[in-house]
Order: sequence, then C-alpha cells, then structure tokens
Amino acid sequence: LCQNVFASSFVRKSNPVHAIFDAWDNFLQFPDNKNIEPELNVAYTELRDHSTLWVTNSKKNIEFFSSQFGVEKMELIKNGVDFELFQTSYAIPDDMVPIPRPIIGFGGKLSHLLDYELYNKCLEAHPDKSFVIVGQKLNEEVFNKINKTNNFFYLGDKHYSQYPSYVTHFDVGIIPYVNNHLDSGADRI
Repeated sequence: LCQNVFASSFVRKSNPVHAIFDAWDNFLQFPDNKNIEPELNVAYTELRDHSTLWVTNSKKNIEFFSSQFGVEKMELIKNGVDFELFQTSYAIPDDMVPIPRPIIGFGGKLSHLLDYELYNKCLEAHPDKSFVIVGQKLNEEVFNKINKTNNFFYLGDKHYSQYPSYVTHFDVGIIPYVNNHLDSGADRI
C-alpha cells in the first residue's frame, strides 16, 4: 500500500505482485505544485504501471486519473470519521481556556482550499466571536492573508489524538473552503 505519490520509484523498483496506490488527493490540482508538475506526471504514470489498484476519495479524481493517465482499476473510498471519538467528553485544552466564547472553529489544513477572503469577512463582521483554527500550515501565503484581528486565534498543528478535544469544544464548526477546488478531493455535503 502506497499513499505517497513521491514514492513511485520505490513501488516501481520493488516490482510488487500486488500494489494499491491511495491517490487521496490530486496533487496536480494544487496551485503550489505547478513547479513540480512534470515530476508528478512521471510519478502518477509509474504508479499506474506498477499498481494493481488505485483508491481515491472523490468521483472527480476517478474521472481525472482515468482520462489523464488511463488508470483502469480505481475504487472510491470517501473521507471518513470515527464518530465515537468525537462523541466522547474531553477536557478543554489549556490553550483554548482563555479564548472568549462563542468559538467558531475550523480544524483542518491551511492550504489553497481555505477561502481567506470569506474568513476575513467573518472576522470583521463578528468581532464579538472568537475564530479559532487548529491545523497544519501547508500554505504560508494563505495563512499570511488571514487578518490577524483580536478575535483570531491560531493554535497550531495538533496530533490526531488531541484533535477531538479541540473540535468538540468549538461552539460552531466551519469548513471555509473555496468552491472551485472542492473537486480535487474534498467532499461535498
């Protein structure tokens, strides 16, 4: 099982009898990857040639990889969540204690998917509410475009084992993604 597109040469060299490639997102759709597009095309081609099966998280990815790379055997496995993990009662994390309520939170990676313009409008329109982000910064430029107002709190990246204690203490959870990139892996509800 390979989940790393950049490990394509390892898969090729190991010449497995059966290999599954988890194409969890389409990295060719990420604007930050334009400069490595040739390498990604080679990697996806190698993985097509040396994998028995591909899995991915969106129908759009299946359509893209099938038409662009001729991948014949692909299965859809939607993003999932362990509901029981988020129904457990947790103590509020120490770094959330001083944050005034109500808390409007986003738990996820900061990437090109974040609609920072919408987020900034929310910050400005609701100065009486705290906006909290918990997650890894994948795109520093997007993070820098968020207005660092008095009601904005970035708590950093947290280990998955700590993540539920943050999310369960949001009063409202949001996913402020831009619509034009949703088909590259994020699920529509």
